[in-house]
Amino acid sequence: TNEAQYELSKILAGVHRNILVVGDVDQAIYSWRGADFRNILNFQKDYPDAKVITLEKNYRSTDIILEAANALILHNNFRIPKKLWTKRAGVHQIRLFFSEDEKKEAEMTAEEINFLRKNLFANKIAVLYRTNAQSRALEEVFLSKNIPYKITGGVRFYARREIKDLIAYLRLIKNPKDELSYKRIANVPPRKKKKIDFGELMENSRKESGGMEAHELLKKIIKEIEYKDYIDDGTDKGMERWQNIEELLGLAEQIKDLDKFLEHISLFAIDDKYDAVTEKVNLMTMHSAKGLEFEAVFVVGMEEGLCPHTLSFGPEDLEEERRLCYVAITRAKTHLYLTLAARRTLFGEKSANMPSRFLAEIPEHLMVYINRPQEIEEDIYVE
Repeated sequence: TNEAQYELSKILAGVHRNILVVGDVDQAIYSWRGADFRNILNFQKDYPDAKVITLEKNYRSTDIILEAANALILHNNFRIPKKLWTKRAGVHQIRLFFSEDEKKEAEMTAEEINFLRKNLFANKIAVLYRTNAQSRALEEVFLSKNIPYKITGGVRFYARREIKDLIAYLRLIKNPKDELSYKRIANVPPRKKKKIDFGELMENSRKESGGMEAHELLKKIIKEIEYKDYIDDGTDKGMERWQNIEELLGLAEQIKDLDKFLEHISLFAIDDKYDAVTEKVNLMTMHSAKGLEFEAVFVVGMEEGLCPHTLSFGPEDLEEERRLCYVAITRAKTHLYLTLAARRTLFGEKSANMPSRFLAEIPEHLMVYINRPQEIEEDIYVE
């Protein structure tokens, strides 16, 4: 609830003081939508005679997963004390995967998923990430290894509006007779007065494309059509769309030849490959996973700057990031995997991030390490 909703509930209950609320401060992850976790904390102050019933028995996760979750969330100051417990004895420790980069991270995840699928239906498995742009590397590896997947609460990377727009520009530059691309972008963004003519833009780009690398041409198009101003409207969704474009730019820097870049995209921009498949691995953001549960959960990108996110290093924001991590790991019933990469190209930027501080808050005896940092490379976290 937001502040207005909470005040309204107080007015409605003002006479009889007959009100029941259900909530979990440890799962309050929607402040960016206006939700205020303080409402549940303030409830006992506003209703000192309220009876509080703490539901601590957990019917989902193993004791290993719950011990990790309890230890993690204890580092938050703004919460109502509780300790989850279960009768489900865990057999499998939490597996922590270190990898060289986001591609290796996706490959290790895919290999483990194929192993799990020997005994689990694919739809009992989920891969969770902090930002939508992280899905690209996972999707490409899953497609190459024939792992059926679906994006829950979103669309595939290459089916996202902003990605399809920019790819259409590149395809029309390469092939002036591409009618589908022309129809898509002829008025995207809407042509403003006194701006360069669309035909002139295409002709100039065509002439210059011969001596330009893919990312250079892409940057030129984005600048000339003022696409960032069009797509990044200051909202969270606008920022997310721009992050997807930065991810596409990062890929273009890796595959510099325009023809090879477009071939690569054509290979993975498959809309209906798994439409007929009923059992698919679930890919989604941590936020989208709230309320769901899976036999096996992979939480990828457990690095400083991703989880917790680089825009959330303030004290209150950091507590919400910890709650988000808590929500992510408690989606797992039996198998929990945490992964991180030594180096990552994300949003068009190359980085070498430290492991997430949240990993240090989980008792080490609960985890088994698959490749420690020093086993990959000595200077792994040195930029």
